[in-house]
Amino acid sequence: MSMLYTEACISFSLSFPNASAEHLVEPNDLLDFRSHEGAAGMNIGEMLETMDQPINLLHLTSELVIEAFAFSDLAFRPAPNAIALLQELYEHNVKRPISERRRFDEVPELQQNCEYTLQILPELQRDIFLKHPVTGAVTIHQHPYGDMPRFRLLTAHPSLVSVASARQITQLPSGIWRYDPLAILARLRQNIVWPPRQQATSATKKIIHCPTTPPSRKRKVHHQALDSSLPLKRARKTSIATNHPYAAKASSSSPISSPELRTNRKRKTDSWSDAPVTPPARRVRTRLARATQPPPVAGKATAQLARTCRPVRGAKTQAVARMAGVV
Repeated sequence: MSMLYTEACISFSLSFPNASAEHLVEPNDLLDFRSHEGAAGMNIGEMLETMDQPINLLHLTSELVIEAFAFSDLAFRPAPNAIALLQELYEHNVKRPISERRRFDEVPELQQNCEYTLQILPELQRDIFLKHPVTGAVTIHQHPYGDMPRFRLLTAHPSLVSVASARQITQLPSGIWRYDPLAILARLRQNIVWPPRQQATSATKKIIHCPTTPPSRKRKVHHQALDSSLPLKRARKTSIATNHPYAAKASSSSPISSPELRTNRKRKTDSWSDAPVTPPARRVRTRLARATQPPPVAGKATAQLARTCRPVRGAKTQAVARMAGVV
């Protein structure tokens, strides 16, 4: 196993500087590290503490190689047996509570001696230089990289390596990676509910939800309609009484039909005004309303308007006058 190449043996030139440690999963990859935390059997918040530990680090030699792994142009793919063990572990942990889950670092077969293949996106067609870890001999591998050897990572764990390699295959057409074992692992990680949802009591739900419920808009509109209904009903009654046929019939001889008296009465009591009442928007037609005479035309001015729009008390005054004349 010591004869296998490591990630520190990769370069895009003949020079191989000292390797620097780079994260497989970054702290800002919230979905990746939270889903891995739950599926791999870790405790809540443990992944943040693991960011700088060796199991999450790749040791790369140059800035160009670091960028290639950061943009997923290059990624290491675990061996099929390691992917099968990870799938079994994730399926076990997804269905069980925290106390019954198994940890990824407690599986003996998932250790640093696993083998990997170097996955390369088709867009990357640069020459890749490999330095043998024992002899130091440098070999050049060109596109389509059919002679690429296998690798062994220095410290990274296969579970975290699978997260980075699954991120890479999603850049390929969906028909290629949909049924890939790495895509299945990614779906298992994302299907887990993490952190676990806390069960709230019914009392807590009442305290939280009741005060924050806004008043219904429909209720407000309903109250406004009720408040405006009373004046509309009074307007209908006044309109019907003013346009009563008997009141119109008695308008010719009553002394109360003078404009001055009507003006004074209008000032005192607005509800008995001689001015024609504007009908409401939704007027309920009755037989009494249909019996009223149509409004006068523009040519016949104020006399006919006053004659048709007399108050009800004009009829009583006329009757009293007639009785006094007869007597």
